[in-house]
Amino acid sequence: MLRILIVDDFPEIRRSIVSRLARRADTVGGFQFVEASSAEEALELLEKGEKVDVIISDNSMGVEKLLGVELLFRIRKDPRFSNMRFVLMSAANWDELSELCRMHRARFVP
Repeated sequence: MLRILIVDDFPEIRRSIVSRLARRADTVGGFQFVEASSAEEALELLEKGEKVDVIISDNSMGVEKLLGVELLFRIRKDPRFSNMRFVLMSAANWDELSELCRMHRARFVP
């Protein structure tokens, strides 16, 4: 079973992602979902030992909050999580953000 951490400051977006992925769960053996409302909360969960296989994160999660791309950078610097699969989402289609994701072995979803 694949454990997926969904990081977004809007609960309705997190629910939508869970709903869409849950419809496909039978094709891959199932999913378990963990949710975080910020990059900071996601890091706390990982530090406390939450086991996940994939992170799906929004990039922009409010003023004075870590960006999703900053979460990606911190994940890649930590040897415990450096190979974790990471998908970064954004409402903006930024070529630079897409390139940063590629360089850090992550997927960018505009």
